[in-house]
Parts: sequence; C-alpha cells; structure tokens
Amino acid sequence: MRKKAGFTILTLFLITVIFFCFSQVVYSQSSSRNILTDREGTDLYEKELISQIRNVMEEYGCIHSGITMTKIYSAEGERSYQILIHHSNLAYLSLAEKENLISRLKSLEPETESVTFTYELTYL
Repeated sequence: MRKKAGFTILTLFLITVIFFCFSQVVYSQSSSRNILTDREGTDLYEKELISQIRNVMEEYGCIHSGITMTKIYSAEGERSYQILIHHSNLAYLSLAEKENLISRLKSLEPETESVTFTYELTYL
C-alpha cells in the first residue's frame, strides 16, 4: 500500500514538472515571435522613412542622394538614429535653405519620446 502511494505521488510530481516545462517552452516561443514582429515593424518603418527622406531630397533637387541611417540602441531601450545625407547639390544651398531642409526632415519623425533623430548634410 505504501509503495502504491509513493508511486502515485511520484507520478503526479513528474506530470507537474513536465507540464511546467512545456508551458515555459510555449511561452518562450511566443515571446520570440513578439520580438520578431517588433523588429519587422521597425524595419518597415525605417524603409518608409528613408523613402520619405528621398522624396524630400528630390524636391530640393538632390535626386539619387546617398542616405545612410545608423541605428543606436541604448541600455534603457531607447533608439536613436543618425541620418547622413550626401549629395553634391547641397553645396549650393544657403544656410537658411539647409535649416529649412532639416526642419522639413524633422517633420517626418514620429512623435515618440524614446526615439531621437540627428541629421547631417554633406556634399564632398
């Protein structure tokens, strides 16, 4: 009788351990999918932003501008982007026109506190 009770307790314990292990695997996989979805959304947003920057640059006569976007993640989870735009026609813009261009580019930014943008214009 004691052996049967011990066997029953051991069986219930092992079933409980297997259940918790299985539930952790399922939870882990769903977390991975959420992170992947966030990254895919960020990648799509970045491509759309570069496309919008290209359109603004074409309005300023800078067709086929070189656009380099560097993404930096901080330890607190904040993102910052350094956007370098290169085109030889930028050399002919006045300081006021460059400031107007930068403010136009800043208008494309989303209104979130955790993302910052820095723009640099080069023409060499």
